[in-house]
Amino acid sequence: MQFRNFTTRHRTVLTLAICVVFSLVSMSFSTKSFVLRPKDVGLSLFSLVQNGMFQVGGFFSRTVTSIKELGDLRRNYAILLSRVRQYEGIENDIVELRNENNRLRSLLGFSGQISYSNIAAQIIGKDPGNLFSSITIDKGSMDGIRKNMPVVAVQDGVQGLVGKIESVGLKSSIILPLYDHLNYVAARLQRTRFEGLVNGGGSENSPIVMRWVEKTAIKDIQTGDLVISSGMNSLYPKGIHIGTVTGITARPSDTSLELDIRPIIDFGRLEYVFVLQTDKPIPAPVPQGVGANAGSNGGPNGG
Repeated sequence: MQFRNFTTRHRTVLTLAICVVFSLVSMSFSTKSFVLRPKDVGLSLFSLVQNGMFQVGGFFSRTVTSIKELGDLRRNYAILLSRVRQYEGIENDIVELRNENNRLRSLLGFSGQISYSNIAAQIIGKDPGNLFSSITIDKGSMDGIRKNMPVVAVQDGVQGLVGKIESVGLKSSIILPLYDHLNYVAARLQRTRFEGLVNGGGSENSPIVMRWVEKTAIKDIQTGDLVISSGMNSLYPKGIHIGTVTGITARPSDTSLELDIRPIIDFGRLEYVFVLQTDKPIPAPVPQGVGANAGSNGGPNGG
């Protein structure tokens, strides 16, 4: 009913549209250039399908190629990353070797300043404990090491006492360190010259103590005073730095003072030491010209 009413109201417009469409179709078929050939139509359809298949095949081919290239890139990235890490390790080794070389050069220079013949050694082991502690070095009897030889080290440009050789093997030795409770060193305060006996506290983290210091010295001793070996009835040569005063204990019942000492050597950073051959002191250099003058003066006197 609604369609009939629509066609009735717009009959004129619909009639005109149908006539225009019919005229256009008629003109198309009447034109000589337009010839409908089934073969051409089939070829066009085949070309269209073939082009579509080519595009689809190309898409999948590019996708597979991209996936393969992505896998190759990942493998190459892993290889390059491994090489970068290897080169970083080599660079770190070079830096460590350079630092080690600088340390050894510095130690070699300080070795020449020690007044005794000495044997340089590297620390290869530590065994800290509350009642016993030891430091192992890589030199032994085959290198000239003997029991009770004093051991020193150099840190931050300062020579300090490490301890003494406790036991000796063919190619390694054990040091009894300064902080061991079995170690005793005859010592004195460098500034005031008061003497005492230094004894270890038992472990690397415990302070060492200087005992038997005259009680009257309390007014002259200050924190920070340097303690050195005195060389009196001791295995240790005179004048080796031991540590600095960090505290003073004066008990009313005691007749002497006790001084807490912080070692000059930081044992936690210790890598190399020098074992002193105290039976082989290095003579002081003779000033140039002294020998010649002595000879020239001696000739006439002797004559």
